[in-house]
Order: sequence, then C-alpha cells, then structure tokens
Amino acid sequence: MNLKYRDIREIIRKVKKRARLKLADEIHIKHVDEIAIIPVLKCNLNCVMCHQGEIKCTPNMSFEDFKKILLNLKKSGVTKISLVGGEIFVHPQIWGFIDLMEEMKFKYDLSSNLFNVQGIENFKRLNGLEMVTTSLDGNEEIHNKIRRNPKAFQNTVMNIKKLIKDDIWVDVACVIQKANFGRLEEFLEIICKLGVKSVTYLIENTLTEKDKRSAKEQLKEIVGEDSEIYVSSIKNPLGNLGENEYKLFKNKINNLRKISRKYNINLNLPVQLIHPEVLFKKTSLKDYTCSLFKGYNGLVYSDGYFNSCGFVRFHGDHSLLKKTPLQILNSKPYLKKRVFFKQKGALEKCRMCCALAKK
Repeated sequence: MNLKYRDIREIIRKVKKRARLKLADEIHIKHVDEIAIIPVLKCNLNCVMCHQGEIKCTPNMSFEDFKKILLNLKKSGVTKISLVGGEIFVHPQIWGFIDLMEEMKFKYDLSSNLFNVQGIENFKRLNGLEMVTTSLDGNEEIHNKIRRNPKAFQNTVMNIKKLIKDDIWVDVACVIQKANFGRLEEFLEIICKLGVKSVTYLIENTLTEKDKRSAKEQLKEIVGEDSEIYVSSIKNPLGNLGENEYKLFKNKINNLRKISRKYNINLNLPVQLIHPEVLFKKTSLKDYTCSLFKGYNGLVYSDGYFNSCGFVRFHGDHSLLKKTPLQILNSKPYLKKRVFFKQKGALEKCRMCCALAKK
C-alpha cells in the first residue's frame, strides 16, 4: 500500500467518517464527506452490459463548472472526490480537473477502464490520489467479448501492472453477468495474481422500458417531482442472468471467499450475492434500503445536477452550481424519498442496484 495511506490525518478522517455513518439517522443529512462527479459519459469502449448505454451522448462537464462545484464542495466540508464516467480519460480536460483537485488539496479516487490512459506514468506523483478503480470481467477472450474490443484485456492488465509497480492502490470491479458467471472463480484467480489487493463484485443492472415507466410513476407519487431513470433497457447480446444462476450465488460466494483468503485480498460483495432472494420478484424489499442515504456520498452529473442515487435524476432545481449538497439532500423531495424507504422499504427498481442494503 502506498505510504500516503498511512498518513495519520487520513486515518483520522476515515475513523470520523465511520463514526458519522453509525450515528446518521438516514432522514436528516448532517454531513457529506464524499462526492462522485461524472465529468463525461462518453467512453472509448462499448461494453455489452453498460447501464449507461442510452445516455452516452450527454455533453461533457466544462472546466468552469467543475471549478465552481469544487469550490462549493470545499466550502461545504467535502474532503473526498471520486471521478467516474463513462471513461474519464476521454474528457479533453481531465488532467486539468485532476490538477485542480490537487491544488485544492482534495483526496480523490479515479475510475477508469485503463484502456488508453495518456499520462499514467504521472499517477505516482499525485499526492491526493487514494485509489484507482478499474474493471476486468473475465479472461482475455471473455473480457474482450464483453468490451467488444480485441485489445481491452491486454491494455487494462498492462496498466494495472504499471500502477501496482508504482505503489498505487487498485480496486478491480467485476460485473457478474451471463457471459462470465460459470467461470467467476477462475477470473478471480487471474485478478489476484496481478497483485491487486481489492476486488469488488457488482450485478448487471438493467430495467425494461415498462419497469422504468413504473419507477418514474412511483417516484412522482412519492416525492412530487418528475424524474429520469438512468438504467439501460438495452438487452445484453450475450444473455442475462436468471433464476438458475441466482440459485448458485451462495455456492459461488463460498468459493470466491476461499480464493480471497488464499491471496489475502479485500473482497467486496453486493447484497444480492449474500441475499440472492432479493433478485426474485416474489421477495418483498420492505426490509431493504439504500446504502447511500446516510449522507456520506452523492453523485454529480456532467451538467452539475446532484443526487444521492446515480440511477435517478429528479427534474427539480437540484444543481450544485446553485446550491450546497446539504440544501439539496435535505430538500422536500429527498426527505420524502428517504422517509418512504424507511417506512416502506426499497423500490422495485433497486432490486439489482449495487447500493441496495439491509435495513
């Protein structure tokens, strides 16, 4: 692990964060410590399971708006930024964004497919960088089929090795889907042998157009505002997980945990793997909530609009170019949504979401 992770100030910050999360009541947000920003939704790959498949044409965030948002977040007490995409390194000003975070002394994570990163050799000089998140979804053949690019695996693995050599903490995410489900254990071995210390699993997240219309109607009834649902309804050409796979999740978890202990890595599992019954529509979600409701996180779209959920955008005036995170998160629509989750449980659209959590 990079020596920067042993900085006593960072240890104190993370301890304080854990304490705030334990004390948070989910309804009235008192502190926001971390924010994710999407400066770009365009990408240099075309993954078959991309949940952003229908919104990639969204305009990039301007440097001026990014600076305004950072100044707002600094004044609001936010200390940590995550830059996510799309693919952040297709933004022509991305290094200007990174330099500005450095100048303003934010801590930050960078999320990238590591397919083609100009200046990756400069990562080791970044004082604020805590982690790089990337993704591998199989061996070379399957990963490239999922990415729809013959060089995707080769390029990403090459850059993961560069970052590990430079003592950068790398978290590798894997989206569990039909194309890789039968060989997850083999793929985890491949990832571990690269030398990474953290692997995160996600479940492929899609909704039908009917499900999206239903979610919008339900949210309008709950919060009183129209919304957009940012989950793709494009069908995965390599197939979708179903009940036959769901029934095997618990066995898969046991196997993956054995491998993680063998290599001494952090294994981060979504609630769906631990409680696969939530994937069956006959299972009620009344005992489930959103893990992001305690106020430590939120997501900023490329035009400055802010939400606690990366898959929903309300139509009201919720821009960080005009308001603080707390003003938005404690406004009536968001309060109503959190009260509903507290009383009634999660929404149907949350069934496959990576933020779904037990109450």
